[in-house]
Amino acid sequence: MSRVWEGLKTALIILLFCSAMYLAVSLIGELTSGQSLSHRIGTALGWIPAELPYTQRSEHYAAAAMPLTISMTSELGRGSTQGDVARTAELYNALSRHLGEALANASMPIALEAADWRAKFSGESATLLYAGDIPLESLAHWLGAAPSEALEGLRADNLTLCVDGNQVVLLLRTEHWLCLGTGIAPEGLRQVLALCRPDGSVFAMEDEHYARIDPLSLITVSTSLPVVEASNPLADGDRIDAAATLLGLNPYRDTAYTSANGTITITGSSGRLKVTSAGVLDYTASSEAASAATDDTALIESARGLLAQLSQDLLGDASLHLSGLSREDSTLHIYFDYVLEGYPIRQSGGSAAEVIYEAGRLRSLRWNARCYTATDETQSLLSARQAAAIVAEGAQLKAAYVDAGGSVACGWLE
Repeated sequence: MSRVWEGLKTALIILLFCSAMYLAVSLIGELTSGQSLSHRIGTALGWIPAELPYTQRSEHYAAAAMPLTISMTSELGRGSTQGDVARTAELYNALSRHLGEALANASMPIALEAADWRAKFSGESATLLYAGDIPLESLAHWLGAAPSEALEGLRADNLTLCVDGNQVVLLLRTEHWLCLGTGIAPEGLRQVLALCRPDGSVFAMEDEHYARIDPLSLITVSTSLPVVEASNPLADGDRIDAAATLLGLNPYRDTAYTSANGTITITGSSGRLKVTSAGVLDYTASSEAASAATDDTALIESARGLLAQLSQDLLGDASLHLSGLSREDSTLHIYFDYVLEGYPIRQSGGSAAEVIYEAGRLRSLRWNARCYTATDETQSLLSARQAAAIVAEGAQLKAAYVDAGGSVACGWLE
């Protein structure tokens, strides 16, 4: 009997050992699969290369490439989507495949004379306007395309797919008037251009009344914008706690205090978070953060994903769009701004958000948290012709909102 008992104990020990090994392997699998909470936080902060859903080739991923406005020209005339988000999304969905294909097949850019560039632009074309200078390599990645080597270093806030003879070409206006061939047959693009609804909109270069302003100023017939109300979405302490948790801080265990002016400061091993009573969030990462990536496209996506998680369900009718970046040696500054119904919202203190990476490591994040709600009321603008007559010569005229921290006004911005 004792031998049987010893055998049972041995079998039990072996079973417990196998169970422990299974749990250990499962834990390792969890850590490497990107499913654990610590891995998610590390990814969001840029400590671990991004593997979150927002980096996958999905509808939400490609939506990052959606422009503020699309303006198309067909044989019937020009039509633009400014102020109509649903129409912009509809045309973007129809254009995105052609845009991705063009970015993957683009040849080396050729600088044209302004008159030659405008001649191509005035033909059958679709122009996409963005919130700021977007790296075309990032645009291609968002569309699920392998970017052509010709796109390296190219950034623009405008991109035009244009029928040029028997192919589609890409037109960009940077400091030069650029044209990139694609070798793509124009039939697919023409099918999308058939969706154009002429509405009287023009670019300044197409109407002599606007000859003194930037040629790519888009002039639409509408002269009124919705009245917008703004609020601080971080006024609720639970929202601040959620932001702190996402940034790897523990608002209940880490050092936290509120100053006399209402600024909340939380300090922990991952860094320091400050949130003012007006809703300005300022995070400084610890020097121990691991390197996330080296190329700009990966860092842009890491920053975009982090802001998307911080701002989820907090922005009201607005959204955050990439609006620019600058590099100083190993330091990359990435900027984002609010957009509402296709119109940019300018902040009095600069960009709405700035994320800084140093040598591939998250150094800091600043976000002016705002929730914007469009009302049923509208506010009229000065007519485009009057505005064009009084702005500085060569200025780009844009209908936009200005948020001074209190009320939100609309008008023409240079």
